[in-house]
Amino acid sequence: MGKQYPRIYDAGGRDVSGAAYCGPLLVVIYAVGWVREKTTGNATPPREGRNQRILPDGTQERQASDPAVCARGFGQGDFCLYGARLFAVHPLESTSCNASNGGLPLPSGKRTQSMPASPRAQAPYPLGYSDGEAERLGRQAARHNAVTERVFREGGVGSGQRVLEVGSGLGHVSTLIAGIVGESGEVVGIERDAQSIAKAEQNVRAAGLRNVRFMHGDVHELAMHDKFDALVGRFILMFLPDPAAALRSLATHVRAGGIVVFHEISWTPFLALAERLPLSFALARICHEAMCRSHADMDMGLALHRTFIDAGLEAPVMRLEMMLGVDDALTQWVYDIFQTVQPKIAELGIDMNALGDLRSLYGRLRDETLASNAVISSAGLVGAWTQKP
Repeated sequence: MGKQYPRIYDAGGRDVSGAAYCGPLLVVIYAVGWVREKTTGNATPPREGRNQRILPDGTQERQASDPAVCARGFGQGDFCLYGARLFAVHPLESTSCNASNGGLPLPSGKRTQSMPASPRAQAPYPLGYSDGEAERLGRQAARHNAVTERVFREGGVGSGQRVLEVGSGLGHVSTLIAGIVGESGEVVGIERDAQSIAKAEQNVRAAGLRNVRFMHGDVHELAMHDKFDALVGRFILMFLPDPAAALRSLATHVRAGGIVVFHEISWTPFLALAERLPLSFALARICHEAMCRSHADMDMGLALHRTFIDAGLEAPVMRLEMMLGVDDALTQWVYDIFQTVQPKIAELGIDMNALGDLRSLYGRLRDETLASNAVISSAGLVGAWTQKP
């Protein structure tokens, strides 16, 4: 008999088990209530306990209390996002973004004990500031800007606003925001790397924008007294050792009634989809481990709810979006990261034997995708926004 999966029902009584198993994004769309589990086969009988309860008909309801950790059990259990809260259907693996497993689910049957999370150390930007990384960031902006714009607009960024962007890098997001706020608005980008600021200023001048300026500074201690209508950032909190503390400090620069909007990444749903393609999955695992061991939180998107709350903000509205297809851009994005972090992979001693001859790697990735007749995906792109009281 094949492997039996728990049946999953939404609040309206619809069986959404297939949605949960076939794709994490569908779970987000269709599982719109408490996730319920009815055990089948030889599954462990349900028990009352913390974050779970038993209904009169024997159905078990389970709630994951820590999205950033519980999400990493994807592949051993199924998850869905309910509003801004993450729910998990048993079995839930306890894993973490650590050096031993790269933050990926453990093989079936192997479990680890939950350990207190230790603070991530402050570290240099793991992807560096090379010309190759600048090109990668340009391709990333081309892929993600439309999604980021939707998040910012839905979050409340609009015409005439003064917007503070943190982690402005080469100015791709600042340029995007400048188009949203228009000539009557202003964008101030904060970046810690002086060379990146110089390149960003060149890019802004080339675009003919006069409503964007950049400042060199630490996101934890901004030397300014201005109040802004909006605070925004893309793929920045994932690199901070204490994102809640940084967000708490940054929010002081937002006026009462202003908005806070962040766009962060989640590799959990991407890894679940990539597992069907052995070479692509091997590459993803290696990149994921290298980034985790370089102190990047690869599921920061799923931690945004807790981070906003810990920063003293109201619970955010959240959205998850993924791009699906078979085009070269979706093959290239992980390969691009691999090219950038390859020296770090070697430094960390991560085994790359599963990738074979690196000179032909990209071609073999493309061939695998085409031969599989299956779509591939971007990482999960999670937007979260709230209004400052």
